[in-house]
Amino acid sequence: TNSDFGASNVVTHTTTGLPTGGTITTSGSYRIHSFTSAGTFVVPTGTTLSNVEYLVVAGGGGGGGSAQGHQGGGGGAGGLRTSVVGATSGANSSPESRVTFTAGSYNVTIGAGGVGRASGAGYGGTGVNSGLATPSGTITSNGGGGGGMGQNNGASRGGLNGGCGGGAASSDQSIAAPGSGTAGQGYDGGQPTCVGCGQGGAGGGAGGSGSVGGSGSVGQNNTPGGAGLVNNITGSNVTYATGGDCPGQGGGNQNPGAANTGNGGDGGYSNNNSPTGQAGGSGIVIVRYQL
Repeated sequence: TNSDFGASNVVTHTTTGLPTGGTITTSGSYRIHSFTSAGTFVVPTGTTLSNVEYLVVAGGGGGGGSAQGHQGGGGGAGGLRTSVVGATSGANSSPESRVTFTAGSYNVTIGAGGVGRASGAGYGGTGVNSGLATPSGTITSNGGGGGGMGQNNGASRGGLNGGCGGGAASSDQSIAAPGSGTAGQGYDGGQPTCVGCGQGGAGGGAGGSGSVGGSGSVGQNNTPGGAGLVNNITGSNVTYATGGDCPGQGGGNQNPGAANTGNGGDGGYSNNNSPTGQAGGSGIVIVRYQL
């Protein structure tokens, strides 16, 4: 029996202490540690945890600003890595190997979301990496790439590279390149399909590339960011690491990335929306195991 007097799922044994760190919950036979800010995962002396599953999501990128009727690019989502059996890791990858934790203290870092940029201020900010230390090294997910700045002419139009790539902005110049995602973590951002039409590209997500701008003028609806990925490590299905949108002319549908999702921030748009890009969402690290 365990120290809480519950029976172990497979092997009956006695524990002198339980691992600590983060917010601890249970689901079925799993004990789950969720970190929404930096902390330490502590495995007590005399304890070894086998087949530990994890989810590591980095901070999402911020959206680029907008000027002269051009959309700023959406921020790329934070990179996503997971070892949950049956789940999908970023960029349509297989789940990674589960980990064995021996007794010790393991640092957990949570990446902040990238800042959203005002008109004329350049690229959206790139998100910050998240990491989970293990006995064999640190599992790191890369922060999402910032979106490009919408403008008639000038630099900072392309999306930035990251866990998921930032979207390229609209301009009157040649079509800029989107940011690239990281293998095993996320997809590329989108890009405009025409020069001078006003439509930018959305940010990449862990489950799909950012949408490209259409060939006509900016429509009423958002150009959606790349799809996120559903993960059930907490016992419930939650979607993480969705790319930031490019907002349409409808107004009122321009959002930052939600906290602890790794979502990218929406780009700015100077027509009936804020010209300032929105901030990316912070990341999250979750581990679970069976005692």
